Amino acid sequence: MDLLKEISSAAAEYDMLPADGTVLVAVSGGRDSMVLLHLLLELQKAQKFHLAACHFNHRLRSEESDGDEAFVRTHCAERGIPLAVGSGDVKQQAETFGESIETAARTLRYAFFETVMAECAADRLVTAHHADDNAETLLINLIRGAGLQGLAGIPPRRGAIVRPLLHVSRDELAAYGAKHGVPFREDSSNQNLNYLRNRLRHEVMPVLQELNPQLTNTLEKAQRLLRSDNDYLNARGYELFTKARSAADNFVISAALFAATPAPVATRSARRIFEEMGETPPSARLEDILALARGNDPSAVLHLGGGLLVQRVYDDLLFTTGEETLPAFRPVTLALSGETKINHRWRAECRQITCPPEREDGVCYLTLAAAEQPLTVRSRKIGDSIILRQGSGRKSIKKLFIDEKVPRYVREQIPVLDRAGTCIAVGRFGAELAFHAAAGEPSLRLAFIEENNDK
Repeated sequence: MDLLKEISSAAAEYDMLPADGTVLVAVSGGRDSMVLLHLLLELQKAQKFHLAACHFNHRLRSEESDGDEAFVRTHCAERGIPLAVGSGDVKQQAETFGESIETAARTLRYAFFETVMAECAADRLVTAHHADDNAETLLINLIRGAGLQGLAGIPPRRGAIVRPLLHVSRDELAAYGAKHGVPFREDSSNQNLNYLRNRLRHEVMPVLQELNPQLTNTLEKAQRLLRSDNDYLNARGYELFTKARSAADNFVISAALFAATPAPVATRSARRIFEEMGETPPSARLEDILALARGNDPSAVLHLGGGLLVQRVYDDLLFTTGEETLPAFRPVTLALSGETKINHRWRAECRQITCPPEREDGVCYLTLAAAEQPLTVRSRKIGDSIILRQGSGRKSIKKLFIDEKVPRYVREQIPVLDRAGTCIAVGRFGAELAFHAAAGEPSLRLAFIEENNDK
């Protein structure tokens, strides 16, 4: 296989490497990501995109993790590749949220990736997932009882995240790396059989490959077919979703229309409705919503767990939550020097400083021009929108809260910074791009601080 040609073809098919765009590649230091970095450097010569790298230190293997970081730093520095490095306490994340180590690591890693993408205005994030990873993912999801969505595996592209190696096997990557002398670091945790993926890789896959030497290719073809079917059903589900009516932060849809829809489409539409509300419904209960629509009780209520409700209101289904929504708060004037009490959940700290080259998470650095008109802090209102970073496009505050899964009951409490009736910053998320101060210039350092109060 001509690996360079293979990923060039995949990149063209899914618009993975836009010309003159910024492409951020995730580099762990392992063989797969190091081969990917080598391939992208070769492709960059012809396709003229801007290449940058990022590395996340999970701090799970002490000196070995630090060694991986140092290796990636040196490799990128020698080749003039801009590199962003982050780290996180994966064990603490897992304990706090009751997650597995793998899930916690992925959560922190992708949060870091999103931050770096925003900082460098990256158009794409490239990861080194390959065909064997996808085959293992299919088996893991099958073991866990996933539906079509899970069995379809890892998509080549999801938004700005792209994976050009999905048609390439682990052995093909190893052969390319050996041929071109690509250096890499071994990850000792890949041998730890306490992780399900490792047990599959080392104990199950070899047996299956004895039964079918072309197993990886066979599963990859099956996933393409499953993905195509799933995409079709998702599209039909979206068509039904568009017939739902928004009522404040709730959604209403005709019970008869929902009842007449085949289950694979109706359940996808129900999931999309809740996702539009910023909620994640339990997959096992989605068919119960269809049963509610097809039932005869005109005032039945279905509790899905997690505060999610679907109510039959005569001829309609009402998608809502059982959470008591906190009210909007009274607007307050922002003190440009010192602290401003906003509501019982939030306060703001503001002072004038020189904008630093490296910015703190959750802190806005506003141009002094922002304060040429009075600044007030208020709840969101209809029509509020913001551009948070270069290339992200303007987004309504409502859509921002939904996409970031902000619980509905606290949305009215999140502070919005108002300048002459226009939103220029939002607590948790940042400031309007037009008012970002440049490093080294005078600025207003504004920190919205969320208190750990019960609702």
